[in-house]
Amino acid sequence: MAAAGILRLALAIIWAVQAAATGIHNGDPGAPNHHPLVLRIGNNITPVADQQRASLATCSARGPQPPAKISWITPGTSFETLDVTESSGDQKGTVTSTSQLIAVASRELDRQEVRCVISHPMLEHDMVLSYTLQVHCPPNNVQFTVKEDGYECSANGNPTPTKYTWTRQGEPLPSAGVRAEGSRLYVPFTPEFNGLYSCEASNPYGSASRTLTLYAVNDGFWTDFPLWALIAVVTAVVVSVAITLLLLWQSVTVQGQQKTLKDLASKLLHRNTTSMSI
Repeated sequence: MAAAGILRLALAIIWAVQAAATGIHNGDPGAPNHHPLVLRIGNNITPVADQQRASLATCSARGPQPPAKISWITPGTSFETLDVTESSGDQKGTVTSTSQLIAVASRELDRQEVRCVISHPMLEHDMVLSYTLQVHCPPNNVQFTVKEDGYECSANGNPTPTKYTWTRQGEPLPSAGVRAEGSRLYVPFTPEFNGLYSCEASNPYGSASRTLTLYAVNDGFWTDFPLWALIAVVTAVVVSVAITLLLLWQSVTVQGQQKTLKDLASKLLHRNTTSMSI
């Protein structure tokens, strides 16, 4: 009896360790013909955002008959599932239920959360496993952050971009006064360093870039505009000056017309007065 109790305790410890490591749930490890229920979720291959249908996640449950039922909770309705049930073919009588989540691989699905819902008689309630989708995609949405000694460049992408290339007006950075270290650009905010600076962020699947304009008025007084914003400001100034000149011209024209009418009226009055005198 003592030996049987020790064996039962050892089995319970082994079962507990397996449960923590692999997701085994429920069942009595000492019961005859006991087979644990092993639940897994993940994906063997990370798809690329190339608008092709691909498996984005795989959920499985291995255990005794009957086969587990698997369903999904997803962010949207553009998903399909491929469900497969396989028996082990051995005397243990285990069966594996597998469900693949399939959709068009796109940037929008990257890092979205899905949930796999598993039902089985061994479970007191449905088991829900969460998984964050991974879709490889090139960088986009390049952003600049102003620092005390320059700028920092950042971008989205999967994997996160780690290579950054800085240029000034399409050329390599000046050898003196300006330097780049990864995503950081160190540049003094002084007039001699005015110009267009571009940052290109890259990962193994592509690259994206953006340009900013550094325009320093005096040492310590500077403004930072993206190129489009600088163009908009200049355009607004030109339009404002044009409108002012147009209004001034119209005012001068009206005043000139008024003077002409006044002179004409004076001449007519003078002529009438001369005729009456005669």
